[in-house]
Amino acid sequence: MTPDTPTADSPPKATLFCPECSHSSRYDGDWTRARSGQTVHYSCPDCHTEITTRPASAEPTAAPVTEFFTRWTDTVQTFQSAWLKTFFRA
Repeated sequence: MTPDTPTADSPPKATLFCPECSHSSRYDGDWTRARSGQTVHYSCPDCHTEITTRPASAEPTAAPVTEFFTRWTDTVQTFQSAWLKTFFRA
């Protein structure tokens, strides 16, 4: 048995696609990520459409101060994304 190999026409399995603007990138690529509790929200960097939500990693978190600033940054990005969707929807 041989492993599945992608053809020249097909993207790798780890590729996400935006249904609005057709942007594509690996799951760990240029997507905007915002953490909310135990969930990570992936949004398109071009049109800010939410692509998917995934469970947050179960790995231990950083020091409390670092964790605070990480959550604060994620919250700001989430509000920014919502604001852009509200006021700049084409």
